[in-house]
Amino acid sequence: PFRIWQYWYNIGYRRKAFLSFASQIFISNAQQQEIAAIQDLSAQTTDVIYNPVAPNYLSKKTNSGFGQTILYTGRVQHYKGVGLLLEAFRKLLTTHPDMQLRIVGDGDQRQEYEALVARWGLQYKIRFTNHVAYERLVDLYDEAAIVVAPHVWVEPFGRTVVEAMARARIVVVADTGGPAEVVTNGQTGYTFRAGDSADLAHTMGHALASGELRRRALQRQARTWVTDNISMDMIASRYEDFYRRAVIGSR
Repeated sequence: PFRIWQYWYNIGYRRKAFLSFASQIFISNAQQQEIAAIQDLSAQTTDVIYNPVAPNYLSKKTNSGFGQTILYTGRVQHYKGVGLLLEAFRKLLTTHPDMQLRIVGDGDQRQEYEALVARWGLQYKIRFTNHVAYERLVDLYDEAAIVVAPHVWVEPFGRTVVEAMARARIVVVADTGGPAEVVTNGQTGYTFRAGDSADLAHTMGHALASGELRRRALQRQARTWVTDNISMDMIASRYEDFYRRAVIGSR
C-alpha cells in the first residue's frame, strides 16, 4: 500500500514541481517515455544520458570463468521480479540440477520468498544474502555464471546489469525498460519476455548451454559496450555538454 501511495504522490509532485524546469535529463529512453505519459515535455530540452559504471569495474582485470551460480542483486520485492526468478529457477533445475541461485539484497517480501523456497525444499539451492557493501559487489559478479535482471515493472536503467557487463558476465534481462536498451539479444547478453517465467527459464538454460567460444564472445562484447558507451569520463563529458547547452539557452 505504501508503494502505491508513493507512486501516485510522486506523479502529482512531478506534474507541479518539474514544470519550472527548462531542461531534463533521463537515464533511459524507457524512463523518458514513462514520464512523457504523465507530463508534457514538449516545452523542455531533454536528453537521455545513461548512468556510468564506477572506474574500478573496468580497471580491474576480469576472469572468463563460468561458475555454478546465478546471481540477482537488488531489492527483494515483487516489482523487481524476484518471485518470477524463483519460479523460473525451479523450472531450470529440471535440466540444470547443479546450478545455485544467489539472491543478494533485502526488501519487503524477502521473508515471504524465503518461506516459499523452504516449502519447495530448495533452501540448499537458493541462498538469500543480506545487503552487501558496494565494493564487495565486484567479487559477487565475478563469481557468477549469469546475472539476471527479471524486472516486471519498467526498470528506469538497471545499474546491476551494466556493472555485470563491465565485469564480463553474461546477463539475462527482461525485454522492457532500461536494461533492454543496453543489452542486444545474442550479442551483449540475452533478453526474455517480461513476466514470463517459462521464457526466463528457457533463456537462462540457453545461456548456460552456450559453448565456450560463444560465451567468451558475449562476455567480451558486453564489456566492450560498457567501455565504449558508459565509462565515467564519457558520461561526465555528456553531462558537461548538456549543462553548457542549458546555460547558453537560458541567457
